[in-house]
Amino acid sequence: MKPFRRLGEATAPDGTILALFEHDGAYVIRVNGIELMSTRRHNSEDALAELVCAPLADKRNARVLVGGLGLGFTLKTALRLLAPDATVMVAEIVQAVIDWNRNVDYPLAHEALADARVEMRHDDVARVLRHTYEPIVERRRDEAFTQAHRDFQLVRRGRYVEFNLVHDRGTIFGLQTQARIESVLMSLPPLAMWQYAPRYAPDSFEAQLVQMLEPRDWAADATGE
Repeated sequence: MKPFRRLGEATAPDGTILALFEHDGAYVIRVNGIELMSTRRHNSEDALAELVCAPLADKRNARVLVGGLGLGFTLKTALRLLAPDATVMVAEIVQAVIDWNRNVDYPLAHEALADARVEMRHDDVARVLRHTYEPIVERRRDEAFTQAHRDFQLVRRGRYVEFNLVHDRGTIFGLQTQARIESVLMSLPPLAMWQYAPRYAPDSFEAQLVQMLEPRDWAADATGE
């Protein structure tokens, strides 16, 4: 059996220990000793970029923010889908993760990070997002916001709760490692709503969004089967 070779270790701002390992040609990041991500399993990272970037493939000067560099798969998929004039900003809070990906001795994301479309930030994504989000709020602050809009927002938040508890690997990881429940679930919305089979007007924003978010077989899409 081939051993795991430790290549580096770092401490996140909250005290979490991250370590990079190599095993039989694959690279793994472990958090407090438990595998978080691997170069052998990255369909969810690819799918995240596809969901966001595929609709932007023909958009001029598209700008995309990636929260967390990981092993670079979300970034690489975004670059593959976006146009040459796009900008992809990546916010990563742990400097060592950036260094691991930039290391040319590791087959991770050093080529993607050298792409002229990439802007790498060593920062908390919340701080980066604030400067991106505030102009959107300012531009739309005077638009009408009805009770129907509010209900749709709460229903979508309900779906986020479902995803977080059933599918999100970060949440599942936190629950499995016996972390503080309040910390693991603090990203959940304080208010949410569930409706049975809601229907929306054809061609409305709500109908278009729901259609875009229809379930897909991401594994089959990734393999072309």
